[in-house]
Amino acid sequence: MQWFKDLKTAQKILILIMLMVVYIVVIGLISYNNARTTTMMMRNLYYNHLMPVKWLNDIRAHNRANEANLFWIVTSDNLAEKQGYLADIELRVNKVDKDLANFKKISLDSYEQKNLKLFEENLKKYRANRSVIVQMALNGKSDEAYKSLKANRSLIDNTNRYLRALSVYSEKKAHDIEKQNEKNAARMQIKILIIIILALISLIPSGLFIAGLIAVPLSELAAKMKEFTEGDLSVKPLKIQSKDEIGELNTAFNIMTQNIRDLVNKEQFLRTINNRILTAKTLEEAIQNIVAEIGKSFNADRVVFRFFDMSKELFSGVIGEYRKNQNISSVLEKGSYSDKEVDNYINWKIFKEKTPLIMNNINDPEYPEPFRKFCLDINVKSAIIMPVVYKNINLAAIYISCTENFRTWEKEKIDFLIPVFEQIAIGINLFILNDKLIKSLNNEINLREIIVNVRKLEDHDDIYNYLLDQLADIFNVKRCLHLHFDKDRNLYVQNEIIKDKNLESLLGQTILCTAGTMELIPDTTTQIIAVNDVAKEIRNIDLKTYLLNKNIRAVLLYPTFQTHIIHEPSSTDFEEEILGTTLITSSKERMWTQEEINLFKLIIDTVSIIYLETLQRQKTDEIRKTFIATLTHDLRSPIFAEQKALEFILSKDLESSLKEFYEYLENIYETNEELLRLVNNLLMTYHLESGKFELNRELSNFSDIINSSVRSLRLLAQDQESEITTNIEENLPLVMIDKVEINRVLTNLISNAIKHNKKGTKINIIAKKIDNEILVSISDNGKGIPESERKNIFQRYPTAKRKIGTGLGLYISKQIIEAHNGKIWFETEKEKGTAFLFTLPIS
Repeated sequence: MQWFKDLKTAQKILILIMLMVVYIVVIGLISYNNARTTTMMMRNLYYNHLMPVKWLNDIRAHNRANEANLFWIVTSDNLAEKQGYLADIELRVNKVDKDLANFKKISLDSYEQKNLKLFEENLKKYRANRSVIVQMALNGKSDEAYKSLKANRSLIDNTNRYLRALSVYSEKKAHDIEKQNEKNAARMQIKILIIIILALISLIPSGLFIAGLIAVPLSELAAKMKEFTEGDLSVKPLKIQSKDEIGELNTAFNIMTQNIRDLVNKEQFLRTINNRILTAKTLEEAIQNIVAEIGKSFNADRVVFRFFDMSKELFSGVIGEYRKNQNISSVLEKGSYSDKEVDNYINWKIFKEKTPLIMNNINDPEYPEPFRKFCLDINVKSAIIMPVVYKNINLAAIYISCTENFRTWEKEKIDFLIPVFEQIAIGINLFILNDKLIKSLNNEINLREIIVNVRKLEDHDDIYNYLLDQLADIFNVKRCLHLHFDKDRNLYVQNEIIKDKNLESLLGQTILCTAGTMELIPDTTTQIIAVNDVAKEIRNIDLKTYLLNKNIRAVLLYPTFQTHIIHEPSSTDFEEEILGTTLITSSKERMWTQEEINLFKLIIDTVSIIYLETLQRQKTDEIRKTFIATLTHDLRSPIFAEQKALEFILSKDLESSLKEFYEYLENIYETNEELLRLVNNLLMTYHLESGKFELNRELSNFSDIINSSVRSLRLLAQDQESEITTNIEENLPLVMIDKVEINRVLTNLISNAIKHNKKGTKINIIAKKIDNEILVSISDNGKGIPESERKNIFQRYPTAKRKIGTGLGLYISKQIIEAHNGKIWFETEKEKGTAFLFTLPIS
């Protein structure tokens, strides 16, 4: 019967239906046959027995009617009536013949055939006699006709007797057939009842059996489902030995219960992981909890956790590690854990291809040689490297490895890991965000504290000693350095903070020459140099050896730049100078994170700004002091000279001639003119810086302006024995300029060349058209500008005390030229002279 159990439920029900159909068909066929037989019997009864009775009775009735018609024909005196009766006789004769013909068509037995024959013989005789009687009657022989009618009475009676016999016989046959039909109907009812009883006897057990095959396992399955849905996950699976829908449903239920148990186990594991993450006090503790749970759940020999830096596409060192027992080697002390080539391979497999890296046997040649070597070095035989990814952010990788035996990782295990790692990614990301927030708050507090304390300091060493001490604490390192360039561009240690007394001090030491330290100089002012492993990343052998010998294995380096304006017609107006370089050093390899790099840059930039502000403030104070001292000196000398001249004049008799005082009055005039120039320069500076300065432009001849300036300075040049020559290109185009202000520029430049050089200096003025500009050059063969003063030559009050006056002339000249959309610069060479040049646009 197993074959029947294996049938589908629909097939079982179909068999039951087929049995019912068979019984119904049998009953139907029997009923149909009985109905058909009954119908045929009824038809036979009607056509062969009941209709013949009717026909015979009609024949009898017509014969009786014709007998009466014959009588009236014989007895009537009215010929018309006779004709009517005769016509009726003919009509009824036709009907008798028709009924007789119908009767003769049915199946007749011998009795009926015999009586029918006698009837026909008598009827023939009767009709022949009747014709004779009618003829007599029509011929007026009524008496003879009547006698003949009476004589034929017996013939008519015999005819009717035969008809009566046939009719009675047919009625009897019809009655017999009707009785037979009743018997047949009773027998048919008994047969149908028996068949129905047999159908019930066979169908009910069959139905109960089939229902049992369906209902019993369904009930058992429903009970199991109820227990399971009520929370009993220990429900044992049913063993239904059939391949029908119930068996399939049972199999699906068993699979479902197992899947739900797996999901519950997975959920419990995920909940455990989340609890271990959320209850951890630090990120490191959370990671350690994660690797421990994974290691125990998957019976792994070793599980490690490594963060991934998306900006560098490198993995960090091992952050957390689980080992099944102490005999399994640790990888916590293996630095960055793998080289860049191995990291690139892992990165590609788990992040770019977005699939776990599954290794059943590390000796498989499908893996790259460096990767296999890396695994063998840490005793890995089989492993799964799972990505930890949160919303397309590659956070980390977890290495689940077997170090003692090879292992084939089941797909179910890997499928189980995927949602687990999705939850881990969420937990780790939350922890990272929280950790970042805490660090950000701490960093902000530290930065504010650093800003406040640095602003209290003035001295360079005090500022950077304090800064290095804070950096050592914030980045948890034992040594921080601040380097400067010496006169030969070699880097030496200007400041140092050491947190470990066992470390050798490097203060004042030179770290090789410039060529050897080029790797420590960034390409741009915003570039931080991060060296994670000195042994692998520093190319210069001498520098690498020096750093390793000083127990420096990793470095984070960022310079402080200062920007200076370049007053030359080149592509840039600025140059940058490195004031110092700050280093954070680590005694072991360290993967500097982007957060650490950003924080280091922020701190150094902030302190650099404060330090540069301090330098600028100090320079401003020095300029202010120099300006006041210089201005005091410059004003004191002419005022003192005037005072002496006036004292001499007042000491003379008031009636003395003016000619005696002419020389003194002339000195007083020149002195006042110099004082007026100083005051005008101060006023001009005020107007320029307050935005009140406006040009009064007009088309001007540049040759006239140059010649005018030279003429105004002839006497000053003669006093200094200086020679002024001009070389002005012919037909210079007119320019739209403010003649007075450009004259001021020329006068400033020419007078400076005269006053700030020794006597006998030769001054040459050149003016020519170049492209769409007028180029003017005022050069001398004097002593040149010292290098220390060159970068500040166009600034306000730049010069050393009591040397070049208030120092406003060149500053004002630069402002005037730039207001004309021109450029001004200088070229100088020590003991060979200086040339100040400026250009002005023609249009």
